[in-house]
Amino acid sequence: MEKYILVATVGEDNDGVYHAIREFPTEKYYIVCSEANLEQVDVISRELGRFNIGVKIITLKEPLLLEMIGAFAKIKNAEGAGSILVNLTCGTKVATCAALTASFINGLKAFYISGGEVVFFPIMKLSYFNLLSERKREILSFLRGAPDCCSSMDDLSKKMRMSLPLISYHINGTADSRGLAEEGFVKLITGAHGKNQIMLTEMGKLIIEGYLGAEAGAGVR
Repeated sequence: MEKYILVATVGEDNDGVYHAIREFPTEKYYIVCSEANLEQVDVISRELGRFNIGVKIITLKEPLLLEMIGAFAKIKNAEGAGSILVNLTCGTKVATCAALTASFINGLKAFYISGGEVVFFPIMKLSYFNLLSERKREILSFLRGAPDCCSSMDDLSKKMRMSLPLISYHINGTADSRGLAEEGFVKLITGAHGKNQIMLTEMGKLIIEGYLGAEAGAGVR
């Protein structure tokens, strides 16, 4: 029998943590929470232990959404996306919204339980992270660290020591390949002399912050 890795936030309907294990044979449970919820989580952890379910606790700080995206990316890297299910039944409204967004960005299946019925959300099978090549991640990371760095693509090319044609390829794309601008991760702002300043969009900030957060790792115990 296939067993799943469940992920849940807590803080509102904590019974939803247990309802999920009746629906899905569970090998391990990741509980994602703030430090304020750790006392509740310790109780949940002991209860799940009675069913021989391993528990890992990930504590998040602010900003919650960025931390959640990074935590989910780290779980995915550790476990593989195929067996992970995100339980959206249990957390506060803000935490649940953040978890749904993090699920979508990481390409994870998410569900909630209502009236005893499991309802799945339509989540992309392809993670946003997988849309980004190493070069694109380098560009986004650079723009994150120096948001006002570059008044033009030529300026960005020089500061990154990457050829101008390669910068243009990754920013603008081609007929056969979408660039960061078309994907919605950067925006081009026309300035003096028709030059385009490159800046991260809010989506670009979320994606790269989440990616870097996954590399750094949230607090796990």
